[in-house]
Amino acid sequence: MLSPIRKRLTYANVVATLALVFAMSGGAYAASKFLITSTKQIKPSVLSQLKGKAGAPGTAGPQGPAGPQGPAGGKGENGTPGAPGTNGKDGTAGESVSATEVKTSEAKCAKLGGSKFKVGGKETFACNGTTGYTATLPKDQSEEGVFGVRGLASIVYGTSISFNIPLKESVKATLVTEKTPQASDPSGCPGTVSEPLAEPGNLCLYAAEEEGLETEGPTYKFIDPESLAEARTAGKAGVFLSIKALSPEALVRVSGDWVVTEKE
Repeated sequence: MLSPIRKRLTYANVVATLALVFAMSGGAYAASKFLITSTKQIKPSVLSQLKGKAGAPGTAGPQGPAGPQGPAGGKGENGTPGAPGTNGKDGTAGESVSATEVKTSEAKCAKLGGSKFKVGGKETFACNGTTGYTATLPKDQSEEGVFGVRGLASIVYGTSISFNIPLKESVKATLVTEKTPQASDPSGCPGTVSEPLAEPGNLCLYAAEEEGLETEGPTYKFIDPESLAEARTAGKAGVFLSIKALSPEALVRVSGDWVVTEKE
């Protein structure tokens, strides 16, 4: 049989045990109902244990658009001067040119005179040119001009044709018309008013207009100014042209182009 003191100790132990049980059950109940809304509610040492390891890198994303061009950079500093280059080799000595006169008595330069140049054993000539003036018309060359005869109240009209450059000798003269009969052979004059031509040894007059001329028989004649005789030729310096009118009251007009070609 227990003593009163032991009974009181045993009761106290039971009460303490029950109190502990209730305290533990009440704390567990409270813990099951507590809501965590921030990491600040978790102890740092516990929070560090909850952190996971870093995952593997993801795949690269697509390239983004190019950005705007940046401003120009400032001017850079001048570089250091380079080292002086070496002197080049001396060139070979040139050859002197000598010049001598070519006199008009020498055959070189067709007796026109000039200069002869010599360099490196080679010779070259610079000859004087000829003037544009010639004493007579060169062979197969032509000269041309215009002529005109106008008059009224006369039976005979005339004009003269002068050559700018004299001929070496007389040539055949022909007036080419369309309406009146030919007073001489028109051969040697194959041209027209718009394109006057004369074969060598011929003076050709091409009438662009004609009015009031005699329609029967010879209508014109040429007079050599050197002999003043009627002829079918032109002199060295030119020719006189005489036109026969249809009547004393007729208005006479004959004009056109002339061309003469020196003989071959």
